Amino acid sequence: MKKLLFFVLNFPLIVFAQQTYEIKFDDGSTKQVRFDYDDPDNLPRFNFTFNALGFSVIGNGMLSYKLIPEFRINSKMMVTASWSSAYSRGLDDNIVYNSPYIGLYKKTSAFNLLFHYTFFTIDKPKEKKVSVDYGGNTVYIARLPRIIAKSFQLEAGINRMMTPANLALRTDSSTAFNTFTAMNFSSVNGVAGVSYYKHESYQVTSNGISRSYFRYTRIYAHVLVAIKTGYDTYSVTYGSAVTTAPAGSGFVAPEVNKVGWNIGLEKHMGIKNTSLSMCIGVEYGKIPHLTESGGTESENGSSPSEMFQIHFGLGFGTKLQE
Repeated sequence: MKKLLFFVLNFPLIVFAQQTYEIKFDDGSTKQVRFDYDDPDNLPRFNFTFNALGFSVIGNGMLSYKLIPEFRINSKMMVTASWSSAYSRGLDDNIVYNSPYIGLYKKTSAFNLLFHYTFFTIDKPKEKKVSVDYGGNTVYIARLPRIIAKSFQLEAGINRMMTPANLALRTDSSTAFNTFTAMNFSSVNGVAGVSYYKHESYQVTSNGISRSYFRYTRIYAHVLVAIKTGYDTYSVTYGSAVTTAPAGSGFVAPEVNKVGWNIGLEKHMGIKNTSLSMCIGVEYGKIPHLTESGGTESENGSSPSEMFQIHFGLGFGTKLQE
C-alpha cells in the first residue's frame, strides 16, 4: 500500500473549525476530517496482557511468559500486577542435572503488585502525522494538532521473587564428611519508585469512516528492599553411599543482601478500532540475593544478583469510550 506523506499535503489549505479540518491533497482530492475525540485519558479501564514470547535471565536464560493485569481507578490512580515464570521445568535451563542433585529443581518466578498515583501531568498539544483516509493503494496522511499527555507517577507495592540459587556453603566442625548447598532463594520485597507515563488516544472520522487509536508507554525505576527471605538447604553425605537430604544445621548460614533495584519499559500500541494492543516490555535490575558468609561475592560466589527480561505479547482491554 502506497503511503502519501509530504507529497499529498498542502499545509496552507488546512482550516480549523471546532476540530474539523478541510484538507486538499496534491492529487486534487479534498478530505473533510473530524476528530470525534482527542483524549489521552480515554484508555481501556481494565487491560490484561499476555506476553507469550519472552526470555528471562536470572542466573541462566530461560523461555518465559509474563501476565500483566492493570486496572485504572481514575485518571490519577491505577493498580497493576504481573507474574512471570518459565513455561515448564523442561524449558528452564536452571534444572539441576549434576550428581548428586539429580531430581532437584531450581525455581524461578516473579510477582509484582503496584499502586500508581499520578502527581503531575502535562497535556501537550503537538502536530503529528495522522492517517485520515484510504483510497485504492493510497494512504492519506496529514500532520494535525494532537494532544499527548505526559505524566509522572509515584509507585509503591510488593514484590515476591524466587531465584535459582545454587550456592555452596561452608561447613562447621561437626560436618567433616558433608557438603551443603543453598537453593531456591525467595524474597518478599517492598517496592517504591517513580515512572514517566506517556499516553494518547483519539478517534478521527473522514469519508464517513471512523478510526480510533491509542498507545501508552511507561518508563520506571524502583528500589526493592527485602522484608522476608528464605532458601532451601541440602546436604550431601559422603560415606559408603552418597546421599542427599534437606539440612537444617551443620553449615554456616549465608549472608542476605536485602537491597535491589530495577528499571524498565512497557509499551502498548493500540490496534485500530479495537481495545487490543501489541505490547513489549524490557526490564533490568539488581535483586536481593545470597552470599556465602565470610568473604566478598567475587571470592565466594553468590546466588543470582541480576535479572533481565524481554517480553512480547498482546493486550486485551475493555472497550474505549465513543
